[in-house]
Amino acid sequence: MVFIFTYGLNDVPRIIFVNRFFSPDHSATSQILSDLAFHLAEVSAGEQTIHVITSRQTYEQSERLAKEEVLQGVQVHRVGGFNFGRQRLWGRLLDYLSFYLMAMIQMFKLARRGDYLISKTDPPLLSIIGLVVSRIRGCRQINWVQDLFPEVAQALLPNLPWRLLAPPLRGLRNLSLRHADHNVVIGSRMQERLLAEDVHPERITVIENWSIAPLQAPPDRMENLYRSRWNLNDTFILGYSGNMGRAHLFEAMIHAAKASQEREDIQWIFIGGGPKRAEVERALAPQRGKNVQFHPYQPREKLHHSLSLPDMHLVSLEPEMEGLIFPSKFVGTLQAGRGVLFIGDPDGEMARLIREGECGLVFAPDDDAKLLQALFDLATDPERYQRYGRNALKLGQEHYSRSRLLNRWQQLLAPSEHP
Repeated sequence: MVFIFTYGLNDVPRIIFVNRFFSPDHSATSQILSDLAFHLAEVSAGEQTIHVITSRQTYEQSERLAKEEVLQGVQVHRVGGFNFGRQRLWGRLLDYLSFYLMAMIQMFKLARRGDYLISKTDPPLLSIIGLVVSRIRGCRQINWVQDLFPEVAQALLPNLPWRLLAPPLRGLRNLSLRHADHNVVIGSRMQERLLAEDVHPERITVIENWSIAPLQAPPDRMENLYRSRWNLNDTFILGYSGNMGRAHLFEAMIHAAKASQEREDIQWIFIGGGPKRAEVERALAPQRGKNVQFHPYQPREKLHHSLSLPDMHLVSLEPEMEGLIFPSKFVGTLQAGRGVLFIGDPDGEMARLIREGECGLVFAPDDDAKLLQALFDLATDPERYQRYGRNALKLGQEHYSRSRLLNRWQQLLAPSEHP
């Protein structure tokens, strides 16, 4: 295969995003990227063209999407590859390797001097390939860091293979971060992690993720369509919405759901999927249909209903994950105007935001008794949980405004005369 390198400046610079999933996929990483790409295509006024290199699969289904298409002004290039799925580690690894290869070929085809090449972190370590392509093609490399790998794998799978593989992978990852033109991280703790890896401060910018829910006011509590559809009536609803992944804690929730099963005024709603969903369902099987319900991910156009259904949301994070990931469900909860019950590191970033915003309560992972008592108190104190909700909405509007965050990206990627 021969690549023809064009080192002259583009007449129309390209912004090239690389991520395994893109619209119409409904995963959070896809929808955040889709929002940004569509926004840039709308405001570029012909000064830049927007491209996305992605796979032909969706996160939840095995359907194969069109190889090439234009969506809302964005030129989408979908590459082939394996699709063994997420159930087995070897299958996931083969999926990753095939995407690395096919995406790299497409990067070489598209990227030219002066372009922006923006790699997200699905699959992990995509920034290493971005570094190779940007050095050869002369484009500007930006890493959009949603999580830090291999640290996440080390924390969740502390076995011998990862102990052996992690140091060289981390070294290569750090090389790609240090030599990138810029790294965009989604939280201050993640910024601290990169600084500790000797990434220059001027190469790091914090731009938080925004909520993927529609930009409209949440419905009134009793007018929520799911409250009647799921026969919840005027009960106090505790909700968990989103990925039930390995980085999240569920033991305290399971304990509280079991302990509150005799309270007819308290209902638990779990919406979403992920590796731990089956485990949580098994643990709460006796309560299902009594005080616990499970539902799949809801369509994006209904998120303002599903996110505003709970009176309080539960969000959890393994303490070891602080600075490695930042749960997107937290931002959606704020925009829905609902308070947060956070289970995790009491000194972590999310705990700090909740305390400063006075929009919920924080519990250590082993605070089962305190969590249960707080739930019982809140169930009979609507003024309190509604106050948390108002404060949450205020924090979301001030800190996670979609228009403000999209504008920050627009400024970062503004065309310049000199690359």
